[in-house]
Amino acid sequence: MHAETTFSLVFAGRLVAGRNAANVEKAFGSRFGEAVAQSVFGSTPRTLKRGLTRENALKFQQVLEQIGMVVQVIPSAPEVSDLSLVEQPAEVPESAESVPPLKPKVQQQERKSQQTAEFGVLPQRPTARKAKAEPGNTYAIEEMDKAFGETLAIPPASRSYLLKLLPVAALMLLLPIIYLGITAMSAYGALWMMFSGPSWFFSLSSSSYFQLMGFAGALIASVLLTLFLLRPLLAKAHREPEPVRLDPQREPVLFHLVERITTAIGAPMPHEIRVDTEANASARLAHGVFSGKLTLTLGLPLIYGASVQTVAGILAHEFGHFTQRWSMRSMYMVHGINNWFYRQIHERDNWDKFVEDLHKPDFFVLNIAAFLAQVSSYFCRLLLSALAFLASMFSFSLSRQMEFDADRYEIALLGSAEYRNTAKTLRILNAGHQLAAQDVYLALNNDKWVDNLPKLAELKRRKLSEKQRIEIVTSIDEVNKSLFVSHPTDQARIRKAVDAEALPHFEHSGPARGLLCDIERLSRLATLQWYRSMGVDVKPADLTPLSEFESESDNLEQASQASANYFRVLDELPQHLPLLEQSALEEKSESQLIAELLAAKSALDESEAVFVKARQELDDCLEHQAYYRQALFLRRAGFEIDLNRYRLPLASDDIQEITIIINEFKVSEGTLRATLRTCATIQGQRLSLALELAGRKEIAKRSELQAVRNAYTRVAALENSLDQLFSCNERLELLLHLLADQPDNHQFSRQVKSEVATCEQLQRQIRQTLNNVSDPLAQNAALGSALPNAYTEAGPRQPAEALADGGRIAQQLVRISFKLKGRMAEIALQAELAVSHRV
Repeated sequence: MHAETTFSLVFAGRLVAGRNAANVEKAFGSRFGEAVAQSVFGSTPRTLKRGLTRENALKFQQVLEQIGMVVQVIPSAPEVSDLSLVEQPAEVPESAESVPPLKPKVQQQERKSQQTAEFGVLPQRPTARKAKAEPGNTYAIEEMDKAFGETLAIPPASRSYLLKLLPVAALMLLLPIIYLGITAMSAYGALWMMFSGPSWFFSLSSSSYFQLMGFAGALIASVLLTLFLLRPLLAKAHREPEPVRLDPQREPVLFHLVERITTAIGAPMPHEIRVDTEANASARLAHGVFSGKLTLTLGLPLIYGASVQTVAGILAHEFGHFTQRWSMRSMYMVHGINNWFYRQIHERDNWDKFVEDLHKPDFFVLNIAAFLAQVSSYFCRLLLSALAFLASMFSFSLSRQMEFDADRYEIALLGSAEYRNTAKTLRILNAGHQLAAQDVYLALNNDKWVDNLPKLAELKRRKLSEKQRIEIVTSIDEVNKSLFVSHPTDQARIRKAVDAEALPHFEHSGPARGLLCDIERLSRLATLQWYRSMGVDVKPADLTPLSEFESESDNLEQASQASANYFRVLDELPQHLPLLEQSALEEKSESQLIAELLAAKSALDESEAVFVKARQELDDCLEHQAYYRQALFLRRAGFEIDLNRYRLPLASDDIQEITIIINEFKVSEGTLRATLRTCATIQGQRLSLALELAGRKEIAKRSELQAVRNAYTRVAALENSLDQLFSCNERLELLLHLLADQPDNHQFSRQVKSEVATCEQLQRQIRQTLNNVSDPLAQNAALGSALPNAYTEAGPRQPAEALADGGRIAQQLVRISFKLKGRMAEIALQAELAVSHRV
């Protein structure tokens, strides 16, 4: 008996031309549910529906194409697989608008009170264990239990690790003793100066005045040095905002999985579990070196982008650290010591300011004391730098051995083959996290704060191309090769895992999202804490929804790609493109437009090598000028400079010679800019001609073309103001650094006030210009609204605030120009393709 042929709907990840991925996913989620959308767009190709008649399959295909998805209708076996992502409706309505939402198929579990929905079609494995959870819904606890195999056998720690642990720990214990010894010697010197110093000092000279001044200065200097050495012990450490703490009652599945893994490997159960925005996990002592309580911190990007199996392996690794009780205590102490050294060597606080203030009064004793304290502190910091170097060498060596030891538990739980996959997954997740962090940092310049950084990291991971993923994986061998890193190379770790030939003890390939009940809420809380750790005082109401934030990021990415596709290697010119007058273009026939367009493209192709070389030479010329201008400013201020401290070494530190060299560079700059202006003129002609063709071919509306052209022209008119703002910011930043070292320098103070006034004037000019121009990329908005918020507080403006605002406005103005140029390039490219038979 032959069954009737049925059809399947398959989504391979392709979208309808011109559709944005984030918008399509949002539209799909609004119709069929966010959980289903996350599953469908999280991994492609994806079978959406099985067992449909041809008629019903075509109707579903029509609905999904309206959303923006390209879906294939493929003949399938007559029976319906129980792994179908969506449940088949009894009848497909005639109207596309009335198609019912696709609902996850619910599976009955052994416990009557719990149900879980499937994550679509999952890879088949040799075992009978299958993932049965839908993103946003948690797994059943019984399912976690079934994923574990027989008793776990942990291989013993290597002898080299055990042999290195004790001497390294002993050496690390010796470093704070050395530090305390130096402090004790300084304190002894101060006490000696108080009680025995007078007789020694007053016997050196017959002049009582010099005896008194020298003794008082030495006494104050020794006391100050002792206090500086005690500062890391006395100063209260700055507390960073803590990651978000999980409630065991609200997240029972994750806590149960943690309990099962700790029991399997023989590690203590963590006292608390916290989540943050990092694409990693960590284990630490909760309350100091003698604490018996442990804290596990789990990065939410792992939950968004990894499988349960991968997360379980990472947890086993961290719990492996829990078994290293003495090693963890040693590392806790090591980190504390390293922090001491860092604070003593690098940080400047009110204590340093106090010593600097001793120079201000015209009193010989205080001046001598300040000088001796600074000299003593300098040599002390040199000594502490040497100790910090030794501490780093010891701690990095111990840390690498600890990582190898903790890997034993991960390898034993996952098996040798899966360990390699986990290493690759972590690298790719970290790449997505870095891309997300870059977007967030850029958005800070425009007072925008995304509400879900971990989910943004996962979205960035999804958008990585196959080429980028291959590059990330192949670069694993180049990571952590330095001796001054806390982790061994991935290559060495994978080699040890392969040599172990371990079989898996835990198997569960389902997405890790099912481990948490309320991952969205936790992600927002963790994102808030991340902002606060960066010193940004942001409130929940200030956060921008991820959908809006991602669309801004997509716009920049789309503009970048369009500009690169259209202008190719001549994309990044140092000036705006001069557009032809619209009235002159309208007088030309279509054949004239195409002929002139051909001529412009030919001219660009013929001179491409010349233009590219000029662009590279101009970059070097401008960089060299910046170095020489800074050197000239410092020399005129009376400072000595190191000619080799710059990336491009300087030829002279003489003021007159530097002035001559700068003038020579300006001449070269003028010649190179003239060459590139020729390039920009030709590019502007080509772009203008293509935009006019786009209007005639109805590729874009005339109103949109006019709005984009007008906005770009007005922004281009601010080119000189933007260059002046960048230069002003550069001078102001340098002046503020110099003024911090010489707070009483009246010349620097006057220059700072002058630069602040110039900076504010340029900011006002830019705002006033853009406030009168409509933003073609944002409906019913002006270009000025895309700039950071204006300064509104009464009273004199602080120089640092003016500098920060100037930098943010300059960067945002560049982004506005970049998006406008990208939009024009996108339209122009479509126009040239439309007439490609003649161009």
